Amino acid sequence: TQVLRNRFNVVYDTVTAFNFHAELGFRKKEKIYLLVKADYNKYFMNTQSHSWHKPEIELTFSFNYNLKDKILAHVDVYYVSTQFSNDFKNSGTSVNYVTLKSFTDINLGLEYRYNKKFSAFLNLSNLGGVRYEQWQKYPAQRLNLLGGITYCF
Repeated sequence: TQVLRNRFNVVYDTVTAFNFHAELGFRKKEKIYLLVKADYNKYFMNTQSHSWHKPEIELTFSFNYNLKDKILAHVDVYYVSTQFSNDFKNSGTSVNYVTLKSFTDINLGLEYRYNKKFSAFLNLSNLGGVRYEQWQKYPAQRLNLLGGITYCF
């Protein structure tokens, strides 16, 4: 049998963090909404070699379309650059690290509103079926489908 070592350990350090965040949005009435976001992160640690599970670059692109308040569609594209994960071996002391690959995640959603109280939706996540790990040894679901109905009282 295989022993999974997918547990998190608390690691303390003094960190100086730098973040540059930029956002650009465009809205045309209630019909079209476009959003582009970018984050650049830089971390300076005293004792650790890397900032664990913190990507340097994160990009987001979102597009929403509203057709007469009946059909709503959205597309979201997320990019996360490479990350580092502490690979604990030798009784909990850090001797190695693992590089988690960068990934792009594409999501699509549709909603049909019958009226103001009742609607149905369908969301597809990770449209490309990309294999990636947001956290070490915790793989993301590949193609993920979620559907349902909503009713407001």
